[in-house]
Amino acid sequence: YTNLFSVFLTVFRTEGVFALYRGALWSMIGVLPYSGFVFFTYESLKHIRLDYQSHRPINKTERMCFGAISGLIGQTVSYPFDVIRRRLQTAAVIRPNERYLGAIATARKIIREEGITSGLYKGVTMNWFKGPISIGVSFMTFDTLIKLIRQSSLFSQIS
Repeated sequence: YTNLFSVFLTVFRTEGVFALYRGALWSMIGVLPYSGFVFFTYESLKHIRLDYQSHRPINKTERMCFGAISGLIGQTVSYPFDVIRRRLQTAAVIRPNERYLGAIATARKIIREEGITSGLYKGVTMNWFKGPISIGVSFMTFDTLIKLIRQSSLFSQIS
């Protein structure tokens, strides 16, 4: 391939338009448990903290830690979907002799040949380093901005 356009053109010509979207469904499906667990865990941790120390508001450090824990849990739960998606997307290029017939067949093949931890969770530790930090910062920033907006006079004029 000479550039990104040549990749698209070659894949389109040799495998058809649907090959460009290989694994997209599982990307979307993988977002559901990830987002669900992240938001549920974050809000639950905030409520638990307030149950034990309601006299003091949750500070930025706590929000960042709760976000990081939430990100860690969300990534751990949803990581197998990423592995399946990547296998489906790259199978034709990396393993042309192997055929992955679908997500469930791919999951079975990975578990049978590589195991759960070595297969479905291959590479998860790198995500554990980068993900919780970004999720923690994101939640802390979001909550801080919402608090500032609610306290500002601009918000009271809009609502």
